[in-house]
Amino acid sequence: MKPLPAGELTIRTRLAYGGLVSLLYLVVAAIQVWVSRSYIFKASRTAIRDHGNYCTVLEEWKHGADLYEGVFWSFGPIPMLAYRVVDFFLNSPLLTVVVANLLWVALGCFIVVALCKTRASMVLAALVLANLFPPVETATAVTWYPPEFVFIALCGWAYRIRSHRNFFAALGLAALLMQFNKPTSPVLLAPFLVERILRHRIQVRDWPKLLVPPLAILAAGSLLMLPLYGSLDAFIRLNF
Repeated sequence: MKPLPAGELTIRTRLAYGGLVSLLYLVVAAIQVWVSRSYIFKASRTAIRDHGNYCTVLEEWKHGADLYEGVFWSFGPIPMLAYRVVDFFLNSPLLTVVVANLLWVALGCFIVVALCKTRASMVLAALVLANLFPPVETATAVTWYPPEFVFIALCGWAYRIRSHRNFFAALGLAALLMQFNKPTSPVLLAPFLVERILRHRIQVRDWPKLLVPPLAILAAGSLLMLPLYGSLDAFIRLNF
């Protein structure tokens, strides 16, 4: 086996650290949510925030209304499916929104830290995550950011793809998945695209053949989204 460069961690160690950071995040989050429960679960506050609407949609969906035909739901199915699965165990729409969002962020933390190759970069990532994603705000206010954070974190693996064509295709696949979270989410991948072009100084003449894969994937995904949304309720009725 080829020895690792000095200071670089093994994959097993990085996964272990990622799991530890995620677990610590959930412990801190649970404490903060418990201490702030009178603030988080105050009915009047819930009614005027976005997650109040998410709770209402989840409640109507649970009681038989079709998600896209009977209830106005303007976003993708990924977040609401996550809420539905968590609510299956908690049976509380408001608590479900809080817990599901914290689980999304914990998964994102795991991915980010697991990608760090050295202890120094891992500590830095943990500090940045702790500063940018305070549990209470993530659970109650930044409702739509956690799923997007996971997809953005996955782009770290795309950076290890040396082939420009394969990298752009991977970015297109990430954008397709993000469409099922929120139609405008793929715009968050623009910095990754620009950085790759600038850092590797890709020639202008190569742009068309590099941009075709992600654009084709996005176009195909946009067409597939319509029948998928229409069949989602039938799928849920069979599985729940």
